[in-house]
Amino acid sequence: RLFVPEPLFEPRSVADDRTVRAHVAMAQVYREVAAPIVGDRQPLPQPVYLSRRLLPSSQRLIVGEEDLEAALAESGFRIAHPQTMTFEDQVRLVNEHADIVSNAGSAAQNVLFALHAPRLHLLTNGTSFSP
Repeated sequence: RLFVPEPLFEPRSVADDRTVRAHVAMAQVYREVAAPIVGDRQPLPQPVYLSRRLLPSSQRLIVGEEDLEAALAESGFRIAHPQTMTFEDQVRLVNEHADIVSNAGSAAQNVLFALHAPRLHLLTNGTSFSP
């Protein structure tokens, strides 16, 4: 007898190399990690922006990000720099906000640890997007 489990995540489908497939059960592992860190914390209405500004210049910098941060902060956004935070603080961060704005990249993937369903707003260059 042979058991072949269904994959939880396929970065690129064999049928269509632009399609990403994720099983609904994939998020469960992330939630189990997050639950003891987050506790019963509920998201705030304040949106958060996950900045890349403090990353080295070789790390896909966003032109004008300092100005973007200033405008967002003036509009009431929390500005966060995930690369300066501990893992636990990053997990708490995505659970403290109902709206998360981020560059399409690894920081945005932290929403997998959200115990609620935050609205994720991704910034891209408009010509290419890595699913």
